[in-house]
Amino acid sequence: MLQAVFIEGDRLHPPENVARMARGEPLTDALREGWLNTIGERIAASVHDGQKAVAACSALKRSYRDRLRRFSPDIVFVYLKIDRETAWRRVAGRKGHFMPASLVESQFATLEDPGF
Repeated sequence: MLQAVFIEGDRLHPPENVARMARGEPLTDALREGWLNTIGERIAASVHDGQKAVAACSALKRSYRDRLRRFSPDIVFVYLKIDRETAWRRVAGRKGHFMPASLVESQFATLEDPGF
């Protein structure tokens, strides 16, 4: 067992961003900054307290991943690669989530493959 603090990125979006996404509006880089900072702060606080942390979030661009690295330079990213069709199906099948499947395409348009 990993015994790590789990940080769910979707729960950390500010209400304005949740409302935008619920209306089918994709987030801009500027709108994601505060959200990424919040995730980074949570990761850093856990590490500072001597805990491991696992954060689930869509760090779609290198600049987003670099922002998170500022909070925890030793961060490790796990890229869960998925095709558009499967992502759309999974998002469309979620019940009670604010992000509609119509935003899947914008996420893929924003995605910068980490290029391991």
